[in-house]
Amino acid sequence: MFDAGICHYYVNEVARLKSGEFVVPVYCDAFTVNEDGKATIVDSDTSLACSTDFAQNFLDLKHDGTIPEWSDATIDAGHPARMPNHKREIAGGDPLYTSLVDYFGDGVSGNRTKSNITSIFVSTSPHASVSEQFREFKTAVESTHSDPVRVEDETGKATRFGVSAGPSDNPMQSEVTGHIGGKGNRFCRKCEVGGTQKEKVSDEGYHALFEAGTPRTREHIVMELEKQVKLACAGVMSHVKASQTETGVKDVYTQYWVYTQYWIDDLIRQFHELKQGDPTRSNADIQKELVEWALDNRDKLYSPVLTMNGFDPTKDTPVEILHTILLGIQKARYSAGLQATETDGLSIHPIRANYIMQYAGSLIGRQLKTIAQNVFHLHDIREFADKFKAWKATGELAALLWFPEIRNLAEYRADLKVAVANVLDIFAVIDPSKIVTKIKYHLLAHIDEDAVQFGPLVGVATEIYECFNAVFRYCSILSNHLAPNRDIAIQLGDQQVQPNLSR
Repeated sequence: MFDAGICHYYVNEVARLKSGEFVVPVYCDAFTVNEDGKATIVDSDTSLACSTDFAQNFLDLKHDGTIPEWSDATIDAGHPARMPNHKREIAGGDPLYTSLVDYFGDGVSGNRTKSNITSIFVSTSPHASVSEQFREFKTAVESTHSDPVRVEDETGKATRFGVSAGPSDNPMQSEVTGHIGGKGNRFCRKCEVGGTQKEKVSDEGYHALFEAGTPRTREHIVMELEKQVKLACAGVMSHVKASQTETGVKDVYTQYWVYTQYWIDDLIRQFHELKQGDPTRSNADIQKELVEWALDNRDKLYSPVLTMNGFDPTKDTPVEILHTILLGIQKARYSAGLQATETDGLSIHPIRANYIMQYAGSLIGRQLKTIAQNVFHLHDIREFADKFKAWKATGELAALLWFPEIRNLAEYRADLKVAVANVLDIFAVIDPSKIVTKIKYHLLAHIDEDAVQFGPLVGVATEIYECFNAVFRYCSILSNHLAPNRDIAIQLGDQQVQPNLSR
């Protein structure tokens, strides 16, 4: 939707330019309309149309009776059936905007950063998992798709909400994706790469780990979960586990078994109870009853993350550079010559090599970024040629990932692919088993596609959300800790309301 004051232009609706030409806006470009005889929408290509050149929208043309008569080809393509855009009715005459938010869900750790980002508290619970809490968030967001939030000011904007990304660490992203996790045979949540240990160490299988495989989709995951539910209705758990191992699809959430995995266990239990209650009853009859129950209770069985409109967790959970790069491959390599490094030309904090060496297992992002910037200058590791190449490769990759603005996407992608390939190649030389056992290395192959979708990945790094950890913890200072999550929620709610009351 383009807001031109009192006139609103929606995609898929015919509009007229000041030149008299008809166009159909698509995104930031438009289809042209050929008016030789009956009007035909040329949907084989698009052209740019300046927003200031628009003169009449669909409603203006309808009021004047000047909507062109469409050709049979255009009618068969379904273009007139999409006019007017159904979102125009939802907007109710107001300009309609869509606000995309990042849903960050994780345990609140003691890590705190000074990065500042606007965070809105939604929910907290010592018992409910992230996906369980997501259900209510999903309900609230999807309600705005039919009843948008009205802004009562001079603009009168109507706002719909959607989820842009689900940033989190790798285990949490596997959970919300319905994935078996990094220890499974199919250990990637984004693609179907992997297999048995024998398959992964073969020439073909090992080479496949260096590239993004066949992408997973939300629809495929839900379909596999439906198959597992049907297998559970037959009362045999081994068949379900075999399917989970083979496909890498398992909808289980930490120690709180909810949604599909919980119901799979429950269906198997019900099968055996029904069989014990009536031993003469056939297995097929019991399975039929349980399958019918599963179909009637479909909303209970599957994670709300997998049924959220406009959100595909297989694509919308970006590779997390803090845990994958800094706490992954970067943390795996550090040297004893840090203190001797000349830092006059670097804008970094004092290295404190003794501290880094002593607490190598507990480094934070600031120290790891310091290492990434200077370690390839160390001369005492040159005798270990491969390790020096590894430091240099990871340093080059880190420089590309902590990149605030991409000016030339094609050039950036080419550089990024080379940097990722260099890192994977050198680590395969140093320790080939890491490529097979550590998912963080394979996830590097997906960085390119995430950079295209989300832009600079530093913008969706979990490190920028951890600044809210301090706010969250401060809200429990006055709590009696009998129900700390309740006290924190009340305090945060009061804090978030206060700015609106003071305006």
